[in-house]
Amino acid sequence: MTNAEEIISGATGVAKETAGYNKWMMFKESVFEDSHGRLIIQPLISGELGSEENVLSATRRGRVKIGNISSMVITSLIPEAILLNTPFLFNSQEEAENILDNVLFELYEPLLLEKGLVFLSWDDIGFHQIYGVNPIIEPSDIKSIRFRVSTSLASKIIAESLDADIIPLPFTELISALETGLAVSGENAIILYARTGIAELAPNLTLTNHSFGVNFLFANKKWFNNLSPLDQEIIRKNYPSKGVGRKMIKDEWRYDLINADTIGFNIHKLSYDQKMAWRKALQPAIKKIVSLSGPRGEEIYKKVILNRDIK
Repeated sequence: MTNAEEIISGATGVAKETAGYNKWMMFKESVFEDSHGRLIIQPLISGELGSEENVLSATRRGRVKIGNISSMVITSLIPEAILLNTPFLFNSQEEAENILDNVLFELYEPLLLEKGLVFLSWDDIGFHQIYGVNPIIEPSDIKSIRFRVSTSLASKIIAESLDADIIPLPFTELISALETGLAVSGENAIILYARTGIAELAPNLTLTNHSFGVNFLFANKKWFNNLSPLDQEIIRKNYPSKGVGRKMIKDEWRYDLINADTIGFNIHKLSYDQKMAWRKALQPAIKKIVSLSGPRGEEIYKKVILNRDIK
């Protein structure tokens, strides 16, 4: 079709045959169908574009039209995004989804617009957990061990609060770091742990539920504004983030937990006292992250607290 537009879309670390990968394929198919073949999503989502930082930069420059980036990396562009990585910001999956959709979206939308990006949707991936080559049950178990953090400030602050030996690495370099022993532990959502090779190399997963993993789906502003209103709506409505999309992610990480033995990792559940120990250990991280988010960030944080089910 001569008038078809190929839309390069970027993400990092989306493994094939996972819910995240299938969501992108659904996005590609539904945009193609709704536009009668005029809009063709080309997903480069499994590391073809390099790190998340590269994807973010390429989207701002217009080389990539649609990007999907973790809140930890967006923080380098929008300081207020660091709040989303605050430990124990949300008390449950349901609470997180409600506050993201009904409180936080409209607060972050203008912040992205200021940076030349049109905020399309959240793409949450579930709570972060702690993993390790050896079991990590108490916060003190992390002290002085090589703990991989993303290149984000929030990830570093969390690791500092736990007195870890901090190893900053992009996600694309994590597997090789675990293979060589450069890193022996880290944190991530279950869907980015169980099926990406991490579980094989660091087969102990501790269910801390300490931070909620959420990505920003956004478009290059100049490109998006040049689309017709109809095409803008097609792009906005077709990425499966809410409803079926969230169900796909939750079904996947629940399946992974149920089948941990088959996949090859050990699950460590925490007692009430152990959970409280993690909360206490990460209190300094909470205070520091909020303090670094600026005046607008502190106001956003207060709105989250006001809308939580349990204050």
